[in-house]
Amino acid sequence: MLLAAGYFDESADGDFEDRVFTVGGYVAGGASSLQLDLRWHRLLDKYELAYFKASELESGIGEFAKFRDNPETAATDRFTQREKDLLKAIKIEFVELLCKQELLAISATIHMRHLKAFANDKPDLVKRLPPFYQLCGHLVMMESGKALNEANAGVSPDLKSTLRPIFDSHQEFGPRFEASFESFKEKNPTSSQFLLRPMFEDERTYKCLQAADLFAYEIRRTVSNHFFEPRVKLRKAMERLFPEVRATFVLDYPIIESLALWQGKDSIPILPIEESYRELN
Repeated sequence: MLLAAGYFDESADGDFEDRVFTVGGYVAGGASSLQLDLRWHRLLDKYELAYFKASELESGIGEFAKFRDNPETAATDRFTQREKDLLKAIKIEFVELLCKQELLAISATIHMRHLKAFANDKPDLVKRLPPFYQLCGHLVMMESGKALNEANAGVSPDLKSTLRPIFDSHQEFGPRFEASFESFKEKNPTSSQFLLRPMFEDERTYKCLQAADLFAYEIRRTVSNHFFEPRVKLRKAMERLFPEVRATFVLDYPIIESLALWQGKDSIPILPIEESYRELN
């Protein structure tokens, strides 16, 4: 059997407990993953970056402070036009690199204020739901499994693929999420039939996790703007990335309630991508 991989990272608004939280990333075949890793590494070397993190680029801090006029005060200084132009150019290169790969983007974003409201309204029903990170992570794994089932349909056994979900390492979320995999497989036997146990790895070692960070950041900002800044236009980066999106789950109050009530297997309330694009644009 062949090995494919899904790379996922989390992204959250600064005050995410009252706003939104996202798990998002990409599913890719082994060759595509290797190609992305090599090309990403090459782009990091071009700008002498130890790693890429979308939030740091946006704020001109961390690895991107070196491109500021005064790196030591980058966290508080306003951007000059030169700085804006340079950081924008760097971001465009990383976004365009993603758009040139054979990737399927998948994400799940939960409205935390709606989750709290649902928990207050229906405390018994909310107990049916896993923790918010686990809920979002299971949704992206389920969709990844469905994508793999489609790819394996009609393929000879020796050419079928298995998929390893790889998440960015997280001390708080990781252990509990890994422990939930057996329960996930039991509840979702069809979508998990070609999934391997998820792993949590360092994004500095697994460059594809940095690509997942970029997508998770952009889709989270898009959904957040949809709820909290509806007059803000779709971000240019997300406009470029949207054609690569297979599915994006937006978990507001009605969807959270549907998931809590759901008792079936391998079927979830999902907002089709065409609807997602129209709603979030």
